[in-house]
Amino acid sequence: TNETCEFYIQLYEDIVIKSSNTLNITCKVNMATDGRIIVEKGAKLIIDGGEITTWSKQNIWDGIYIEGSGNGTPQNLTYQGQLEVKNGGTITNANVAVNTFIKDAYGNINWATTGGMIFCDNANFINNVKDVQFMYYHGLAINNNVCVFKNTNFKITGPLKSNALPDSRVSLYEVNGVKFLGCN
Repeated sequence: TNETCEFYIQLYEDIVIKSSNTLNITCKVNMATDGRIIVEKGAKLIIDGGEITTWSKQNIWDGIYIEGSGNGTPQNLTYQGQLEVKNGGTITNANVAVNTFIKDAYGNINWATTGGMIFCDNANFINNVKDVQFMYYHGLAINNNVCVFKNTNFKITGPLKSNALPDSRVSLYEVNGVKFLGCN
């Protein structure tokens, strides 16, 4: 069902947001080491002023995976999952904070699930190994990706957990149309 998480919580397993449902986070959520949040097609995760991080003092959590339906489909909630980060919402201490696909049971990219949607306005990505990873997605038009990052901060402020080395803040592989407006 639709849920709002508005009190501090520490989780010990993955979160799966099922199709047609929304999880709204307005508080601090601490994920388990290597924990994941999976946003299925037709589902939404909204981080509205909240923060998602790890509860481990030394290790990182895995990150958010947004399921899409692969190539040749429009980006809307019928075909894709959606992440919205706004009002100072923050994602910290993740391996890859946000992935626009999901992995199969063996940990490989499931190429039939690319195209997840991301909308950020006044968002923060802090001390993640990588902040956002876009994988191959071609919709029905040339500039077909509707994802937008507005006034978003991508920052490394100190040593990363798990003794990890920082990777790129955002990687885009075979995508067109993602907008970055007033970001740091």
